[in-house]
Amino acid sequence: MTSIAESSTKLSSHFEGTAAITLAVLDSLARGWSIIPLQGKKPAKNHLPHGRWKLLQEKPLSFETAYKTFRKDPTLGLGIITGRVSGIVVLDIDPRRFENDENPLAGRYLPITPTERTPSGGEHRYFRLPEGMTLPKREILPGVELIGEGGYVATAPSPGYEWFEGLSPDEIDLAELPEWVVELATAGDASRRAGTTSAVRRYESDADSSKTTRVGQVNNIVTCPHGSQTDMVPEQGECSASSRKRAGATPLQRLEGTELLRWFDQRDVCMAVVEHLGLPTAGLETGRGKAFKCVLPGHTDCTKSGGGPSASLYVHPETGGILYRDWHAENGKEWYSLPEVAACLAYGKVIELNGPELATWALRLLVETGFISPAKVKAVDLPDDAPETVRKVYSGFLLLLACKWLHTPDVPSTFSWRFAAAWCGVDKDTAKRAMTWLLEKGYVRKVGEITASYGRKMGLFLPGTEAHVSSRADKPSRTNATKPTKATTRTKKRNIS
Repeated sequence: MTSIAESSTKLSSHFEGTAAITLAVLDSLARGWSIIPLQGKKPAKNHLPHGRWKLLQEKPLSFETAYKTFRKDPTLGLGIITGRVSGIVVLDIDPRRFENDENPLAGRYLPITPTERTPSGGEHRYFRLPEGMTLPKREILPGVELIGEGGYVATAPSPGYEWFEGLSPDEIDLAELPEWVVELATAGDASRRAGTTSAVRRYESDADSSKTTRVGQVNNIVTCPHGSQTDMVPEQGECSASSRKRAGATPLQRLEGTELLRWFDQRDVCMAVVEHLGLPTAGLETGRGKAFKCVLPGHTDCTKSGGGPSASLYVHPETGGILYRDWHAENGKEWYSLPEVAACLAYGKVIELNGPELATWALRLLVETGFISPAKVKAVDLPDDAPETVRKVYSGFLLLLACKWLHTPDVPSTFSWRFAAAWCGVDKDTAKRAMTWLLEKGYVRKVGEITASYGRKMGLFLPGTEAHVSSRADKPSRTNATKPTKATTRTKKRNIS
């Protein structure tokens, strides 16, 4: 039978080893683009329905099919089908085909838009297809081809293709297609041009230079400022369980490891946990959430290009579970389970957790989001004059037992100062003083010790009984639990403003 510890290590392993091309496939599908597997620059017929890519102009591949296809063969390249099915067109600029080495785009303005470098040294510039229009695939200027209806482009991270820094679709939105491009693409076809003036924005020569790029040299890309990206604003959280009650919370007598794993493969559970942690949910209905700044402690300064998006949430196509992806993998780790994210936020740093502790954080999330009922823990109420910090740590200790006793009923627990600080949202000194107060007053009792794997002895604790509290009532306290300390903010929840 799978243990809680074994199952907890699997929570973040769904995407481990996934090739970058597969992630790009999921990202593209989440944007609403129809993708095509390529061998080189040609459609990979063996991986296409009936061997024909044209069918994907009407019905894109599903997440499940695309994921399995690219997971099975990570050597495949990625192509994007242009036109109505994806709602995009691409300007393919190839300087090798310029006449007399003269750039035909010189003097013309193009808005800042996602742009990638191509193997030829040229560019692919991605634009929104004007609503209600069908634009053909045709060369509009020497060396400049509009890839529209009936076409496709190979795209990053296929070999030789790379997004310019600050100009990926995760960092900026697709711009509207300039009217001069529409006019050239529909030259001689007045019917296609009818009514386009209101749908397409004209870029005049005196346009705001912060929003446009003069193409004097194709390879000289002007990096644009990032679009408005919201910062993660922390809110100080409380240690006690969430007051939100979910209808049908499951009371459990004994939770085994396989059961824990199944909980985090359920979409509604993961969505509730994402909201509980204050992470953005936008886009998750498509399988990949909207990109945002990494919230992991210590990672916010590692983002590229002055603080652009560097993290996203993914829905696994096979399991339905949601994983957190840290793009820059600052600590050598790219994928995090939601319980791992919760623990890192609580500790105030990225930390490697062992299986049992990670399982405990997972159980806490299930309890606080109301999906399972906590185990019953019999404990003596604190007196009215008990310090507030003591109440906070005592509440946290009881919550810990209420979670752990779901799989190991009535077993005493360790409660180190380091863990208690993160679990209860206080600093280590406060946790130590509060636990000392609770032990002296008899509300918590030490019942044994264990030796940790690194050789240190750790106490085992249970709640005190009425008799235990009474026996300690007349003993003087050796500690001042209310002694002021340097404030330390512990956050388990962040919001997108």
